[in-house]
Amino acid sequence: MIYFAYDADMNPAQIAERCPGYRTLGVARLTDHRLTFPRFSRTWGCAAASITPSRNDTVFGVLYQVPEEDVLALNYQHGYDPDGPRELNRDELRAVTVLKVGGSEPVAAVTYVAVPDGTGALPSAAYMNAIIDGARTHGLPRAYLVVLNAVRTG
Repeated sequence: MIYFAYDADMNPAQIAERCPGYRTLGVARLTDHRLTFPRFSRTWGCAAASITPSRNDTVFGVLYQVPEEDVLALNYQHGYDPDGPRELNRDELRAVTVLKVGGSEPVAAVTYVAVPDGTGALPSAAYMNAIIDGARTHGLPRAYLVVLNAVRTG
């Protein structure tokens, strides 16, 4: 599965724990979406990241190749149960663009999108630091790092 991570899964330590067989494919951009925090995460004890359609906005992230033997663990960590109640939906994206030196190319990828729970919680500083560390590690654009650093935490 090609997985578009825009949250703490960009952090190499977290993705390695969840998906030991992962392989990084590159930095990616999802247009006409923005980063939001609509659901409380029991794992992090704060609001967790999601994406929401938003004209003229962009979310940057990382594309991973996740082997089939790691997909069930990734689904579990994200609260995605195809046969039961879901905290997140698993969406297929057709417009993720892999950014490469000398150009870019569109690819299909899967990502997780939170089902809003209405708690109004904020992300914690620790959670945002995990996202920002992952973004820096993978060389996401400076302008996007500014956006991440500006997220209000609680």
